[in-house]
Amino acid sequence: MKRPSELFLIDWDAERGHRLADRLDEAGWQVALETADGGRAFKSIRDGHPAAVVIVASAKPSHGAQTARALHKTAATRDLPIVVVDADEDAEARFADVADCTFTTAENLSRTLNELKPGPETRKEETDEADED
Repeated sequence: MKRPSELFLIDWDAERGHRLADRLDEAGWQVALETADGGRAFKSIRDGHPAAVVIVASAKPSHGAQTARALHKTAATRDLPIVVVDADEDAEARFADVADCTFTTAENLSRTLNELKPGPETRKEETDEADED
């Protein structure tokens, strides 16, 4: 079953980005992907309001960090969860001034996303359970 929310995935390696998007899709996420332009990614995220943004940092981490900064400086996107994937120490340092980024590996990405703030389905299930008490 598809989740009602969408992820926006940014990866400057198109082949890897498509493989990761396919894997997330198979796990039930709706995924929008950008592999070439951080500015275009920012506009799509701002206009599309995804549930979370995933930035793969193993290629062009400075581009990913710049996009994350722009998202956090903009009121409409400031509260979006940002998950940074496969960042080494140097890449993590580039994201140091971006508040509340979550760092993970590609292997742990699905679990990390599932641990983010509950989506509408989870909140509804919790409400239903409380009503049953």
